[in-house]
Amino acid sequence: MGNTGIASDPDGFSFYYNPASLPLLERKYLSLNYYFLTLDRFFHSAGFSMPLKPSAGLSICWISAGVKNIEGRTLSGLIDEIYNTSENAFYVSFGNKFFNKILLGINVKILYNDLVEVKGKGMGADLGILFLAGEDFRIGLVAKDLGSSYSYNTQSVFERGSNYIDKFPVIYKAGVYKKFFEKLVFAIDGGYSDKEDFVYHIGTSYLFSKILEIRMGVNNGSFTAGFGTQYKAGERIDLNLGYAIIFGIAGEGETHVLSWQFLF
Repeated sequence: MGNTGIASDPDGFSFYYNPASLPLLERKYLSLNYYFLTLDRFFHSAGFSMPLKPSAGLSICWISAGVKNIEGRTLSGLIDEIYNTSENAFYVSFGNKFFNKILLGINVKILYNDLVEVKGKGMGADLGILFLAGEDFRIGLVAKDLGSSYSYNTQSVFERGSNYIDKFPVIYKAGVYKKFFEKLVFAIDGGYSDKEDFVYHIGTSYLFSKILEIRMGVNNGSFTAGFGTQYKAGERIDLNLGYAIIFGIAGEGETHVLSWQFLF
């Protein structure tokens, strides 16, 4: 659905978009996803989310991304070494319902960046609010990467190395979600950072049957399409499978995304 999620239905991945959605969880989720990316890039995550009665929700998650097989070359152009870089984020998320129609949530994340010989560490937070504006109608607001940064120490790499802090831009996002006739969904998100970068996401889905939902959208200019389906994996366990394709910018190629969510 175009990578919307600020005000969308809660599931095992919704904490990432807006932690204020966690109190809407009705079941426990074990969630996994894997991105099939071009140019030797990788992105995957694993998490667990659960409701906390009577009015809260909790999630923990690990997200990893990076680039593999980067060729290091000598001055004459010969391959010298192969490098890999990665970034990892460990999330602890909590949300609680206040009053009848206002939900608040927070993500606290530990950040780690591996740039071959230089390692970066840091922490950050996201804050979210969700308004239950009507029947199947929600409005969400999120401030992402508050205080997020990497701290590097380059003294072991460079002769005149030092401590360096790389701050993340703070991103402010708003989203609207509406469901019509219990089958048709429309969602739109917009975001703006303190670095003056604007992003937008538009998505829609239609529930054709109890086990098949078709989705499409626009992810900041890239068209997306996919589907979701649900099966019984046990007496008390349901399995949600999802697939999406993202048509990237020229030269980047398509991205295929698979997701698995176990509900129990």
